[in-house]
Amino acid sequence: KPQDVYPILRTHLEKNPSVFGAAFAFAPREEDVERVLAAPYVYRKDGKLVQHEIVDAMPDYTVPENTWYSDPVKAGQAVWIAPYFDAGGAGADVYMTTYSVPVYAAGPGSALLGVATGDVLLPKPAAK
Repeated sequence: KPQDVYPILRTHLEKNPSVFGAAFAFAPREEDVERVLAAPYVYRKDGKLVQHEIVDAMPDYTVPENTWYSDPVKAGQAVWIAPYFDAGGAGADVYMTTYSVPVYAAGPGSALLGVATGDVLLPKPAAK
């Protein structure tokens, strides 16, 4: 369940101070003929850990433009996302990169469960 993921993400950030934010974006599922998405996210802000549901700001994170989700799913393996400017998406305007790992169920079929991410802040590029 999505709400069960928040404590895991919080613990991960508490133990890894160099990680700015972490998420688990569940693979889409059907529920009563409706497509359901959930992506708990925890990030650092003003010295505290903040919980956020990505779907509140990004209703469909599975679209190809959201490379932090689509690239590892397409590759079938962990990927680093090219550095990008996240305008308010993580509660602030920040430059960062994301390490994204697709997570699959064990056993035959290896169904995609979702994508686990870790965000790392980068220094702002120098003005040209």
